[in-house]
Amino acid sequence: MVMKILIDKSWLRIFILALLTSWYVPVSAQEFRIGFEAGPNLSLARITYKPKTVADTEYSKVLLSAHVNGYFACKGKGFMGISVRPGLSVKGSSYKSLSADANDRLNLFYLNLPLMADFYLTPKLEFSIGPEPAVLLLTSARMDGHPGVILSDMYETFELSGIAGFCYRINERLSAGLRYSHAFSWSSEMAFYDINGEFIGHFYEYNHTLMFSMRCAW
Repeated sequence: MVMKILIDKSWLRIFILALLTSWYVPVSAQEFRIGFEAGPNLSLARITYKPKTVADTEYSKVLLSAHVNGYFACKGKGFMGISVRPGLSVKGSSYKSLSADANDRLNLFYLNLPLMADFYLTPKLEFSIGPEPAVLLLTSARMDGHPGVILSDMYETFELSGIAGFCYRINERLSAGLRYSHAFSWSSEMAFYDINGEFIGHFYEYNHTLMFSMRCAW
């Protein structure tokens, strides 16, 4: 509950900061662009505590998924600008199944809203950084080689990440980019107890995602 309250407050600060920042871009010098971007994700869960019951299991392996985002950008006369990129991103992880040859996988479907500060290093090369608040929409898993749906209430509804990356403009419309998303809030947690009922530790899981994307903008 404390984590959810802190994330809610962070959302408010993020939106206020984005609005205040946009006021400092002179209206006469603004250049607006609109478009979309999409591509594959390489997602991996970072685990802060691994109990002995799963210590010998390849619990967290890279998951291949995807993302699609809108793109709304405003560039100032200088080398700075801001952009908002609402969209859908699939995160999670895969792990070695205990009773099947195929890897099991966990898919976490997020509605995310990256708010980026854009730095135009050259006419073609752009560096972006900012917060990435997200809301969990759906979870699904393949367990023991069989697909199925798991309850979303096992996972945190809100996620707050930091995101940064580079984008290279191929031509006036197309760009190719690479971004990294690092979650600061956990997606799930579980308490572990020994056979005597004594608490031995918490299992915390954080999303880390590398995103490759192609952007088309006007």
